[in-house]
Amino acid sequence: MKKALLLICCFFLCFGICNSQNYWVQKTTFQGIQRDDAVGFSVGSKGFIGTGMDVGFQLKNDFWQYDPANDSWTQIADFGGTPRQYCVSFSINGKGYVLTGIDNTGQYRNDIWEYEPLSNVWIQKSSLPANGRSGAVAFCINSKGYVGTGFDGTNLYNDLWEYDPATDSWLQKMDFSGVERYVASGFSLGDKGFIGTGKTTGTIILKDFYQYDAVNNSWTQKQDFPGTPRFSAEGFSLLQFGYIGTGLDNAGRYNNDFWAYNQFTETWSVAAAMPGTSRKGPASFTINDKAYLGTGIDTTNTRLNDWWEYSSMVGMNEYDDTDILSVAPVPVTDFCVFSSSQIIFSLELFDMQGNTVTSIRTKDKHVEVSLKTKQKECIYTGS
Repeated sequence: MKKALLLICCFFLCFGICNSQNYWVQKTTFQGIQRDDAVGFSVGSKGFIGTGMDVGFQLKNDFWQYDPANDSWTQIADFGGTPRQYCVSFSINGKGYVLTGIDNTGQYRNDIWEYEPLSNVWIQKSSLPANGRSGAVAFCINSKGYVGTGFDGTNLYNDLWEYDPATDSWLQKMDFSGVERYVASGFSLGDKGFIGTGKTTGTIILKDFYQYDAVNNSWTQKQDFPGTPRFSAEGFSLLQFGYIGTGLDNAGRYNNDFWAYNQFTETWSVAAAMPGTSRKGPASFTINDKAYLGTGIDTTNTRLNDWWEYSSMVGMNEYDDTDILSVAPVPVTDFCVFSSSQIIFSLELFDMQGNTVTSIRTKDKHVEVSLKTKQKECIYTGS
């Protein structure tokens, strides 16, 4: 099988060799009623969207499955909890999880529901042992789900909780180190989680950005999100990047821009803007090397049901000096040789989840790397 490797090489002058070409393609319209503040997750080769508020200001509990192989939608079993919006989700080991939110009785929820795609059944699990809330953030790291921040109608939160599906149990972790907030954005890359943007009480809208280290149970502030301060934006991770885009900003503008975060260089770069209507409160999920996003509400308070696919193809930059770095053989087999016109001082290889495959210190122009025992679940993206 071909292997995908993100390469970070250090020479006399450190530079990155990876770039990305990214674009959006419109897909079949979401087949449920138009809505905003829905929630999404993926399991295997399928994506799932549900809940939210519809065009009649009714909260929903319907759920839909998207199959990218044939660009089609199928309605599945309704969400097991009460109709609601502003809930969060994650997927672990072939199952999806939906939790928290504000429901059609005005109650802020702390319940969590597990969806089993094979049986098309929702099962209630042990509730979050904290106050119910809406507008929280959730992400997944190493078969554990994390949920934090949010608002209960009176109080804002900065707590963080870890859910273990294997034991159906919760463990409180280190509080989020930014100010309390809700309708923020988040994603995870490898063993790190990220939270940024959002809103506090009053008119304060945020653009700060923080990394959670699950191994050390610690938070570190990173470079601010480079777009305008905003809330109800959407965050997702794809390949080695995390993305934040759309949302309502501090100037009252609905946005369609997207920004990509590189955890290795700890920097942001502009990504392709979503070509559809500017919006806040969309839903998304990722499947393999594609992200899918749609629904939401626009500047005219029109709720949406359009659906888009985002691709980010990571490749090698082109240089006039074509032998600055080469990789052979192509495709990579059980080994590869990196050759450079300059001395390679260090070489690090990462898989698509951001985990280190190997790290080599050297002072040579040719480095051979054995991959017989390394991860193999990727696509070769070199030239």
